[in-house]
Amino acid sequence: MRAVGIAVLVVGALTTSSPAGATLQLVQPDLSKPETFVGHGGYSADGLGQDGTGGTVQADVPSGSTVVQAYLYATYFGNVDPSLADLTLDFDGTTVVLAKLANSEPGNSQLASARATVTAQVGAKVGSGGGITDFALNTDPATLDGVALVVIYSNPNSPLVTVAVLDGGSKQAGDQETLNFATPIHPGAPGFSAVMSLGSGFSYQGVDGHACGGGQYSTVAVNSTPLTSCAGNYDDGLLANGGLITVGGVGDSTDNPADGTATSGGTDDELYNLVPLLHDGDSSLVITTSNPSTDDNLFLSVIAITAEARVTTEICNDGIDNDGDGLIDSADPDCAVTVSHHLTVSSAGSGSGLVTSTPGGISCPGPVSCAADFADGTVVGLSATANPGSTFAGWSGGCTGTGPCSITMTADRTVTATFTATAPSGVTLIGTPNPTTVTAGSAGLVHFAITNNGEGPLLGAYVDVSLPSGAIGVSATISQGGCSTFAGVNAVCLIGTIPAGATVGLDVIEQTAANFPPSNAGISVVLHGSGIDSLNDVTGPDVVAPSPGVAMGFVPPGGIISTGTNATPDNNTVASFRLPKSGVGAPIELRAETDGVASFCGGKACS
Repeated sequence: MRAVGIAVLVVGALTTSSPAGATLQLVQPDLSKPETFVGHGGYSADGLGQDGTGGTVQADVPSGSTVVQAYLYATYFGNVDPSLADLTLDFDGTTVVLAKLANSEPGNSQLASARATVTAQVGAKVGSGGGITDFALNTDPATLDGVALVVIYSNPNSPLVTVAVLDGGSKQAGDQETLNFATPIHPGAPGFSAVMSLGSGFSYQGVDGHACGGGQYSTVAVNSTPLTSCAGNYDDGLLANGGLITVGGVGDSTDNPADGTATSGGTDDELYNLVPLLHDGDSSLVITTSNPSTDDNLFLSVIAITAEARVTTEICNDGIDNDGDGLIDSADPDCAVTVSHHLTVSSAGSGSGLVTSTPGGISCPGPVSCAADFADGTVVGLSATANPGSTFAGWSGGCTGTGPCSITMTADRTVTATFTATAPSGVTLIGTPNPTTVTAGSAGLVHFAITNNGEGPLLGAYVDVSLPSGAIGVSATISQGGCSTFAGVNAVCLIGTIPAGATVGLDVIEQTAANFPPSNAGISVVLHGSGIDSLNDVTGPDVVAPSPGVAMGFVPPGGIISTGTNATPDNNTVASFRLPKSGVGAPIELRAETDGVASFCGGKACS
């Protein structure tokens, strides 16, 4: 991601407004000044996701510059409330404690975002600029997907630019930001420029690089024209939970996706040139985003445009004219949500369907079994939820268990609305050790079966895996989704949606220490999902002390089994072992000298 320098063209005052549903909020380093930055200069943005520590996030600042603002961001998954330890990072040798952003959007994967101001540290190392400066990230908490570094610099040789930094978390169901110009703009004028960087965490499309892979993606439109329908991947990270992040900037191109409506095929690096989407005479820049899979964390947007600007935020529903245009709350066009959002209805025995929200109400075909979460809070009288198989009761607007039903909303706007199924009853989590007994120093495998016995889907499912003290995590693999590598004794596995009647299998291999006390090496697996806080099972093999005669355990690829002491003709060792289900394991020799005569294993001496 490269530094962004903007050619000068003064277009007058620019105001940034967020409608009632918008959750990305303007960063104001000086609350008395309604802008992030305005002056001669530009910005740099970069991201980093890693499995381990020591990777670098970069700042690209031209020579002759002064760093005026620098922000370090972190994005988390499966951890809606990061602990102090999770929020404490070693950033290039300095301990930095980030603060969780209150406007993070958890989605169905328990997402969170955090920010710290690192202006002094970055400014001291970058100096007056002149190229790319590396900053090492020397900590990597298990639920940290990655970090982003945004650096804003002044430079007398750079054009006049307004930079608006918005952060927190864009609502997956649909969000909108509006930048208003004091006078109509002329994008074709010499030197006009408008650039946007997006930062997305927990973003995954299944293919490396900038290629679009469909499935899990976000959409962006500018002034109602589609810009991209495949934003979000792991361009700046790696294919693993804990490394899923992309940030448009250093090393990226401002070339836009060839087809703004394509969800697969083509490329997207999350750095965009907005000029082709603007028109002569436009009085505003309206950026609309959505994430249909509800599991991307659009935590950052940086917009730089040639303008001598005043940036303010119209806060809707607070009774105050925040941007000074004489219009308050719903009377201000900035508070009008114009995006159509989908309503997912889960119906017992008939799957799900999509219904589009409209002003004045939503009609749901019945019978339905779903809960409701209206993202912008403008629904009137909604009060009931229901588990699959049960009936609705108590919704004003006439909803019943047999439907159809209509939910009353404010009639003067299109309302952001999302229905999701509640957690089905009858979800089970059962672990089975294989083998049931292992020798201390050997490995054991536990298979966990997560079964949805309910009538509706379990949404946003993920599991926390924890091992007992004295055990080391070899691997965690899951039949749907993916698992992070073990960080100490902990790992996280993302599942997503578990349909009714489906089973997801999780295999966890743990290696016990040679001095592991005789006991059960129980592996704790905690299931989370819509309506489920902590369905827990603790299952593991019984561990016995090494002895000359017995060695038992699961042999992962490259693994070994401890036999206690060496066998002798007078002291036989009988090894009981189980080969891995897949992969190539280490050769195993069994020594059994009972009469001094060598036996043979596969054509070579077992001696």
